[in-house]
Amino acid sequence: MKKVLLVVSLALVAFSSNAKKVKFSVDMTGVDLVGAGVHITGDFQVVAGLAVDSFNTLTPMIKEGTTDIYSLEVEIPAFQKYEYRFVNGDYTYDSEFVPIASRVNDFMDNRWIYVDSLDASVMDIGAIMYAGNAPKGKKLVRFVVDAKNIVVDASGLHVGTSASGLDPKANALYSFKNNIYEVITYVADGTYQYRYVNGIALAGSEAVTGSCVDGLGNRSITVAADTVLSAVCFAACTSCEEATGFHDQTVASSINIYPNPSNGVVTLDMGALDNFEVTINEISGRAVYAYSNMALIHTTLDKGLYIVSVKGSDGTYKTQKLVIN
Repeated sequence: MKKVLLVVSLALVAFSSNAKKVKFSVDMTGVDLVGAGVHITGDFQVVAGLAVDSFNTLTPMIKEGTTDIYSLEVEIPAFQKYEYRFVNGDYTYDSEFVPIASRVNDFMDNRWIYVDSLDASVMDIGAIMYAGNAPKGKKLVRFVVDAKNIVVDASGLHVGTSASGLDPKANALYSFKNNIYEVITYVADGTYQYRYVNGIALAGSEAVTGSCVDGLGNRSITVAADTVLSAVCFAACTSCEEATGFHDQTVASSINIYPNPSNGVVTLDMGALDNFEVTINEISGRAVYAYSNMALIHTTLDKGLYIVSVKGSDGTYKTQKLVIN
């Protein structure tokens, strides 16, 4: 019986070393303004030092010159998902009605972003039309991919589009639920090529064959309206349920992860598996560690909730939540 001992040490990262500048903007063109002004509310306010209770407290936005655009620049921790809404007035019930395509999901009517880097540039989301899906003159495209049949790279899943030179680093995807990763982008009308990438290097690009790609292996989309794409399987033209060419996977009941919750030391019992891969993901879906066939692993994790995935070379797998106290 093979066991892997995972030694977890807790680390607190200083806010200043984990922060990214983000600019929120809204275009109020054609909107009758309430005298109290334009505000934003969201779950980023506390960590930005702006409010004491997110979604119950409003933060004023600043008008940009003589335009109808209002904006706010904040510094917030990176590698996290944030939700927000714009408000015309100073009461939360004056919040905009967020269109379904821009929402977290059908039941959670907030906008969302995923802050995906620590570089010095400002993450400028763009001046989104109030109660709309995109900035003026652009359309929303929501890319969605199912990563069920792959081990997600430590740097996460990305999508490279011809709007950004097929650079995968331009668009990091976020996972709201197991295996499904997505990102919202804004583009002008036109036809665009794109490909999903496991990691941030083109070497991690999916290798797709079939009618959904061109001769270079790129998928294509023609944008004339706000578009939410259906979830396709990574490296396939269809959903993972329909895709062929992947081996059948069986849940390995012999794989155990204990103790859970843990105060620092976790044992991964691989049972009879000799060849396997293990990944540890934050609840957001971002991988924080990955390794293969190692007997002793030293890594650093903050307190929180993680997803541990074990995948054997024979197709068996096990996914389990891990709580670090």
